[in-house]
Amino acid sequence: MDTHDVSTLKRTLSAPDVLERVRQWLLEQAGRTLLQFAYFLCAALNLRNPDGRYRDHTCARALEDLHRDGLLDLQGSLRWEPPREKRPCRPRCLPEPVPLPKGVPDSVEKIGGIWIVRVSTDLELLTWNTAVENEHDVGAKVPPGHALRLLFYSGHGLLACMCFSPPADALGLRDNWIGFTPEQRDALARKIIISNSRLLIRAEECRNLASKVISMGEDFARKVFKDEWGVDACLIETFVNPEKHDGTNYKAAGYELIGMTEGRDDNGENVRKDGETPVPPKMLFMKVLVPDFRERFGIGQPREEDIPPGWSLEGPLGISESLDGDLFMQEFAGCPLGDRRRNGRLATTAGLFHANPARTVCGAARAEATGGRAAMKGAYRIFESGQAFGMADVMQGDSDRTCRRMMFHDHVYVSLDRTHLDFTPKPRTCRGMGVVGRKQTGTASKGVGIFSAWVTTVGDVPLGILRSDCEITHFKKKGDPRPGDVPPEKRKSFIWIRFVRWVNGIARWMPGTKVTILCDRESDFGGLLTEIVLLPSVEVVVRAKVDRAVEGEGRRRQTLFRLMARKEESGYGTFMKGSVVLASIKGFLKRLHALRDCGLIKLDDPLWTKLFGEPHQWQRAPGAVERGAT
Repeated sequence: MDTHDVSTLKRTLSAPDVLERVRQWLLEQAGRTLLQFAYFLCAALNLRNPDGRYRDHTCARALEDLHRDGLLDLQGSLRWEPPREKRPCRPRCLPEPVPLPKGVPDSVEKIGGIWIVRVSTDLELLTWNTAVENEHDVGAKVPPGHALRLLFYSGHGLLACMCFSPPADALGLRDNWIGFTPEQRDALARKIIISNSRLLIRAEECRNLASKVISMGEDFARKVFKDEWGVDACLIETFVNPEKHDGTNYKAAGYELIGMTEGRDDNGENVRKDGETPVPPKMLFMKVLVPDFRERFGIGQPREEDIPPGWSLEGPLGISESLDGDLFMQEFAGCPLGDRRRNGRLATTAGLFHANPARTVCGAARAEATGGRAAMKGAYRIFESGQAFGMADVMQGDSDRTCRRMMFHDHVYVSLDRTHLDFTPKPRTCRGMGVVGRKQTGTASKGVGIFSAWVTTVGDVPLGILRSDCEITHFKKKGDPRPGDVPPEKRKSFIWIRFVRWVNGIARWMPGTKVTILCDRESDFGGLLTEIVLLPSVEVVVRAKVDRAVEGEGRRRQTLFRLMARKEESGYGTFMKGSVVLASIKGFLKRLHALRDCGLIKLDDPLWTKLFGEPHQWQRAPGAVERGAT
């Protein structure tokens, strides 16, 4: 029987028929020790190592686990006592707390002098342990390896404590940011990185004291690590619990926030040793001491997809938090427009149209009680600055905050669809338009196609627009290549795959959120079926109500539903025949009232109301033409 570890052996012994036989043997072999019974069990069930020896010690551990799970009663049959729980190892401390510093001034420049004492005697170790154990949220526990403990004194008393130690052996977030390969990490990590594992400031009211202490400690640690342990430190890493601190002291000392860890301890477990308390994710800060360390040690530049985006470092954003303060300024503050004044002007323009959604620029400006003329000038200046920035730049700030709102929820829907904006009535004022359709008379309708990724929660609460791209399309002409001769990347339907890939790249930075992408039948089925296998961070749902032929002719004709049924058997996903899986959101700006009537969105949500106004403002006016942008 092939059993190579305790878990495999435990599954073997917990089978119903085997477990019943083990209970019977326990009654027959009563009075034996646990190891003796394990040897008997290995002989009875032929539990052997690959080299032929019995697995008695592994079997004994598996029996203890089954006893702990309540499946066996070893204590009542064998001469065995359950192991005692080990008491947590507590550092040796002084009987009394370390006195706090007295008379510390409000600025570090006013302190007469600060000197460093390296912990080397028992009294110094007891002092360091007592201060850190009582006042630091982690305690005095130090990672294994050579540790450098420091005490910072002044004439006012003990001001701070620090500890430097070797870095974590493997940390995906850090290794990707540096550009380590597994071989380079094993060879260089402990030679060029040190860890600032503890920092305790005992006089927080003193300005710039933390920056001064960190700088002095780093200089001292670099010299000690190089002289005594041969570590030429080029980088320093440290971790901060976001529930307790925001890392301001490290940012002021030149550290860069890299991202959030997955929340695991030194053994790679996501729960504490008690099996219940989760390990909280922590912020990882890195400080570069040698700017050209990559060139010096032959480390490649990190890949762009391994660098976390800025919004992932700011953390989740709840809907109630989105409504606090000036909503438009918050949404557009992160747009890369080249000048902060443009961000304010853009936010003012958005607020102007929000208050008057059915009016022109001049009409919206006249409706304002005060500052209408200035707001109108600002709106036109924004329109005239179109060459300095584009549509993607205007949407960047709102897109980043939408990603943060996605992180706040456990499950979100990302609906992909295309909307056509018809500008046929204004051919002279609008240039560079494509063809968006034909009327019954054969006349071409000109306009712009907008392909968008729209995010909602499972309860249909809108979170925002993740991304929008403009499309300029033209009708086929005689002599154009057939669709089968066009490369996939140049086909019109490839935009679906491009957006699915992009959303998958976004979803990998929000591991706590399940992302479901909703596509239309218009999407590239063949390409999507291939992409699904390569998308570990998202799941894809394609809605299709009407069957259609996809390949072949006559009796050999293959229909869409039959093809999907075959793909389901091959493990590609689940197929629901003849029904709309989830309706996509189409014509967001142009048909908002229709979406409300169909129940696809809720206009009574406070975020929605503040973004797009009251529901009565979106009622269709008598005699209004549906064509055109709102």
